[in-house]
Amino acid sequence: MSALSAVVVGHVTNDVLAEGIRPGGAALYAGLAARVLGAEVTLITRLGPDFVGRALLERFARVEALPAARTTTFDERIDRGHRVVRLLAHAGPLDVTLPARFDVLLACPVADEVPLSLLRTARPRLLLAAGLQGWLRAFDAGGRASPRLPAGPAAFSRCNLVSYSEEDVRGLGPELAGSLRAAVPVVAVTRGADGARIDAPEGGLDVRPLPVNTLEATGAGDVFLATLAMRLAAGDSLPEAADWAACAGALTVTGVGTEGVPDLARLSAAVERYRLTREA
Repeated sequence: MSALSAVVVGHVTNDVLAEGIRPGGAALYAGLAARVLGAEVTLITRLGPDFVGRALLERFARVEALPAARTTTFDERIDRGHRVVRLLAHAGPLDVTLPARFDVLLACPVADEVPLSLLRTARPRLLLAAGLQGWLRAFDAGGRASPRLPAGPAAFSRCNLVSYSEEDVRGLGPELAGSLRAAVPVVAVTRGADGARIDAPEGGLDVRPLPVNTLEATGAGDVFLATLAMRLAAGDSLPEAADWAACAGALTVTGVGTEGVPDLARLSAAVERYRLTREA
């Protein structure tokens, strides 16, 4: 794909996993995925001196890192097949000024740090995409996450694409999905090992999964969103972009943390195999 400029906004995080403390955050995963596809990525984030992934920041063309006393930190555990998330530290809000010119905006909050006003004022040249997870969960006094309804789907009406997971909205009822489809042209719902569903003006698309051995699932949905957005911005049809997104998200779970984000050669080979098995 030709080089595009992408701005990614959201907290990088320290993720306390069973395997240890790893760098994470939807913005970090999305930015790495956009970079794999050849984009010139500007990451806008807020972090503290305790961030464990500083070496990863060197991969981006530009990083605007606002200071914080502590990096946003999550404890993540699997309990009876479901991920249980607890917020241990929050770096603070991201009320930022975007660059004057860029092609794609990826708004990727993890804990309501990105103001919804950013979606109203952003003017990317090609595409505005948002991962909804950070607006779809609230945290109690102990930091435990639970699903919540956002201010209203109309807040996302300027987006070309939004994405969330079935896990993000478990218990919220079907109304959110319907109202988002009415407000946003392309709505992607990731389903883990069951693939994804994408609704668009040209109709619905069930995205079959790429079978892989899952090692650790953090970040797969963020990589799916970024890959889908960047391929659409580069001119792919929705089915073509979905093939890339499905493979990128699936390959991400084969490693621990950001180590699973595939390089372009591995991703391209997976897409080719994925398409061949569909045609067989």
